[in-house]
Amino acid sequence: MSLLFISQSHRQTATSLQKEGVPAQQLPSTIQLARETAESWLHQEIEQGNLPLVIQLVNGKFPESSAQLLLEELKDLLVAKFIVRLKFNYALARNAASIVLPFVMQRLVDHLQQNPQFKTWWDALDLRKHLPSKADLKSKIRSVGQSLSGNASASESAFA
Repeated sequence: MSLLFISQSHRQTATSLQKEGVPAQQLPSTIQLARETAESWLHQEIEQGNLPLVIQLVNGKFPESSAQLLLEELKDLLVAKFIVRLKFNYALARNAASIVLPFVMQRLVDHLQQNPQFKTWWDALDLRKHLPSKADLKSKIRSVGQSLSGNASASESAFA
């Protein structure tokens, strides 16, 4: 992502936030809080074992319906933080979160994709623990074969 695009996006986001009523002196803290919230949310998703979800998000191969649900969850969290920490009213917090969240998430994903530490971690990641084993696949195929044909000996002999 070019530096010009980033600065234009940042300026556009700041302008939109000001139009919604976010005071100019709170713009940096609004964006910072959104960024910290998104980072901790992604980290929490990884810790909870939702690595495939994060991988899809970073690679941009995320189903639209799932993305919408997750972004709504993150937006609700961000709205609560805006209300508690920045003393926004609900309507302002909801509008500010709707404006700043797509910008912050795009910047965060771009940063993750370009970060050498993330690439190193990604290369060292053992994805085999997230995939079924060869024995699991064989047993699944056997059970499907048995249920389809009703003949256990034909499916067992194919894998013996």
